[in-house]
Amino acid sequence: MNGKTVTESFATPVQQRKAEREIEALRRDRQLERSSVVLADGEEWIWNLADQHFLGAIQIVDLYHARQHLWELAHKFHPNDAMKQKEYG
Repeated sequence: MNGKTVTESFATPVQQRKAEREIEALRRDRQLERSSVVLADGEEWIWNLADQHFLGAIQIVDLYHARQHLWELAHKFHPNDAMKQKEYG
């Protein structure tokens, strides 16, 4: 783990990942005074995991997926108006 960024793979067993996260969190912030942030694609199952493993973390949809969601909304709200759709992007 490097700097202020922690990444993990879902190929690693769940209990091992949980233990590694807890150890790293304590190493970085023994008093647990700082906030955690989860950056993800917005899938509900990821937010559920974030709620389970990072209680109280700020949850942010990454820019790529946020734009994708906006594009989908633009097409739903203005299915026949390309100019209005572009306003969402």
